[in-house]
Amino acid sequence: MLRQAFTDRLKQALKAGDARALSTTRLILAGLKDRDVAARGQGNAEGISETEIQRMLQAMIKQRRESIALYEQGNVPTARNRSARRSW
Repeated sequence: MLRQAFTDRLKQALKAGDARALSTTRLILAGLKDRDVAARGQGNAEGISETEIQRMLQAMIKQRRESIALYEQGNVPTARNRSARRSW
């Protein structure tokens, strides 16, 4: 369900020319594929479950929020703005 939703969102972003949504969706799909490969290596032919996908997304969101906070502390506006603009 989530896997298909991200694939559909990627197609929508491509058609609409929405660079931010496209970049964010590609980042999510890359993380998903990376975890799927790791799961298949451990004998799980279907990849990761929906619950694991949700955990992955929560971890990605947490990482971005922490990055934004660190950029703000270090007064790095360009990097902070780039991270904040992602459609999390």
